[in-house]
This record gives sequence, structure tokens and C-alpha cells, in this order.
Amino acid sequence: MLRTCRCCGEPFTPSPYRFQQKVCSKTDCQRQRKSRYHRKRYRKDSAYREDCRRSRKKWRDRNPSYHREYRKAHPQQVRNNREKQKPRDQLRRIRKQAIQQKAAFHLHPIPMGHSPAWKEDQALLSSTFSELALMGLVSNKARVHLDKNNLAPP
Repeated sequence: MLRTCRCCGEPFTPSPYRFQQKVCSKTDCQRQRKSRYHRKRYRKDSAYREDCRRSRKKWRDRNPSYHREYRKAHPQQVRNNREKQKPRDQLRRIRKQAIQQKAAFHLHPIPMGHSPAWKEDQALLSSTFSELALMGLVSNKARVHLDKNNLAPP
């Protein structure tokens, strides 16, 4: 009986000992399966998360100069990371700004039309949430909530 691999989409014959097998035995597919399992368990299981943290700390304590030596041996990686860090910092600032603005609207709601700055604030909040939604960082549901409550232009 052939099944389709959830990772690569290719047909495979499951192991007779593992009848609920959903992923083929290719190395890349097994790596994806393990990675998914780890992320899911890490997110949901606090004891597992703490074990992972302890394990990483133990490794860092045993290898204190690893990162310093790696950076020295791989200067191109250091430059690449520095360049990639700039958009991550910008995204962090956008998220922080959006959270602060959202909190301000919930703490001090101003009726529509009662503040001259309302429309500017409304447009800024809307555009910030739109950018975050496009990047996949804010759900479309949050955007719809803003629209329904007249906090963002359609």
C-alpha cells in the first residue's frame, strides 16, 4: 500500500512495524519531521522547553569560546548577519510601535471625529497593521477586527 509523504509529496511504502507512518525515510523528510515535532513540543511543553534550555546552557558552559572563534574564522558570515540584522531590527521597531498604538487606542478611545489627529493616528495604525499582516506577523483577523470597530479605513 503506497502513501504520499507529507514532506516531499512522493509516494512511499510505510514500514510494516510503523503502520501510521506519514513521512518517507529520506533524510531531508526525516529532518523536517523531527524539526516539526521539536517546535511543536517546545511550544507546548514547559518541562521539555526547560530541558532544552538547560542543555544549551550546559553546552555553552563547556564551549565558552566557540562563538568568538566561529566569528573569527567566518568573517563573511559576520558581515551577512550584520546586514540581515538591520531588517529584523526594523521589524522589531514596527511591532513595538504597533503594540503601543493598539494599547493607546484601547486605553484612551477617542470617538470618531473628536480629535483632529484621529485620522492621522487611524491611518498610521492601519498601515502598520497592514504591513505586519502582509509580512505574516499579524493575523488578518486582527485587521478585520480593526475595520469592524472603525479603527482602520477599509
